[in-house]
Amino acid sequence: FEYLEKRLYTIKQIEQVSELTLLGNIPSVRKRNSILLSNNSPRYYEVAFQSLRTHILMLNHKNPLKVLLLTSVHPGEGKSTTLVNLGTSIAQTGDNVVMVDGDMRKPKLHTLCQVPNEIGLRNILEEDLVLTEAFQWLDANICVIPAGPPPADPTSLLMSDTISTLIERLSKMFSYVLLDAPSILAVPDAKLLAGHVDGLILVVNGATATEETINDATKLLENMPVKPLGMVINKAELNHSYYYYHE
Repeated sequence: FEYLEKRLYTIKQIEQVSELTLLGNIPSVRKRNSILLSNNSPRYYEVAFQSLRTHILMLNHKNPLKVLLLTSVHPGEGKSTTLVNLGTSIAQTGDNVVMVDGDMRKPKLHTLCQVPNEIGLRNILEEDLVLTEAFQWLDANICVIPAGPPPADPTSLLMSDTISTLIERLSKMFSYVLLDAPSILAVPDAKLLAGHVDGLILVVNGATATEETINDATKLLENMPVKPLGMVINKAELNHSYYYYHE
């Protein structure tokens, strides 16, 4: 009963506990193969990411936000899927986007985007590699840098000066750099990456959120090198306005 009492059931409850700005709420989709945006995605799902994109682009008018980091409270909350769909939505406006898998422990981007993982972030940080050799183009203006083979010590790699140089180079080559980081309660990697970005977005699974985990996350966010822009709630209840777009 104690667990049920601490469970957060609505978007409003999660907002109140976290005290973070709500950047977007992403409804669930019925079919597993529809979690990535495509021509077959439900209209309300597409609109949810358009709304998230618009919110971020509006923030960009106030302060330059070229490099964004997405993290989550726990693994499995949908941050990687959110990142890919956000990148896809931004690319649809004509801006060019690079998505970097900064989770070298349990990488997901190569699987989601169906690209090879033989060369990636690890190779860039460890070797004298031509940067473009790690690029995997999904379309004319959207690119993926996978994590690459798992290193023995990802944290040490992320503490090197090379990561700062890499992100600076990418920010000059692309309109937006989206970094997929491990969950903040699991390992320190997200905090290390946060020192090189313009903004941080927390992805929360609305179907499993509890008061305890949200409180733990917000305490960790207070010590991040960059102030969080806000949060995205996955598997949120369907906003009534989205029903207009239901197909």
